[in-house]
Amino acid sequence: MAALAPIARLHRGIDEFNRREYFAAHDTLEILWREDDSPLRSLYQGIIQIAAAFIHVERKNQQGALALLDRGIQNLTPFFPTQLGLEIENFAKATLHCRGTLATMDSHPMSSFPWNQAPRIEKLRPQQHHHERATKDRED
Repeated sequence: MAALAPIARLHRGIDEFNRREYFAAHDTLEILWREDDSPLRSLYQGIIQIAAAFIHVERKNQQGALALLDRGIQNLTPFFPTQLGLEIENFAKATLHCRGTLATMDSHPMSSFPWNQAPRIEKLRPQQHHHERATKDRED
């Protein structure tokens, strides 16, 4: 099987994440993280940490999930509002909201976690992605 191009691997990892296949998303994106030595490495790491956090939620490890959500959001911040055609800021905000819900579950069993609130990573439409590049070019 041929190796995936980085952008194809990124989209595969995002699709896995959005299907709540957090372990698969972690593994797919970790390949990008290991192979990249650019500043984008922190973006990949942030998404990986958030995927790992939801693996901890599945395993009912609240403290591990909270710690990884915090680190993941922190790693995403430099990439606001969008990067690589992805809505990073909206994803981070949704993750932060979900973190708030998780933090209040001390008195509730973790099995009652509202999975319908799990964040998704939205992809920009092509014309939005073009605007993202044009805006970044003007900033440089």
